[in-house]
Amino acid sequence: MQINTGRDLSTIAQKRKIETEIVLLSSDMKKVERMVLTLRTENRALENQKKRIILELERNASLLRAQESNLQRIKVDLGTQKKRLNTIRY
Repeated sequence: MQINTGRDLSTIAQKRKIETEIVLLSSDMKKVERMVLTLRTENRALENQKKRIILELERNASLLRAQESNLQRIKVDLGTQKKRLNTIRY
């Protein structure tokens, strides 16, 4: 559909207004596309960081369990040594 823009100034003005809106919307669309790409990149980086943190937490939990086990063993050994010490007569 073609608009006859012979001498109708209001039609020309309307056409220019629509063209300007198209240019502005196109610019806005490009800005939003860049923002989406930036956010996706940040999201990937955060997901990778999240994975590293989870792995570190799991490793620390494992080390903590091992140290707690050692502590329990030391407590038992200490109790045994105290009993032995109490049985020794001077």
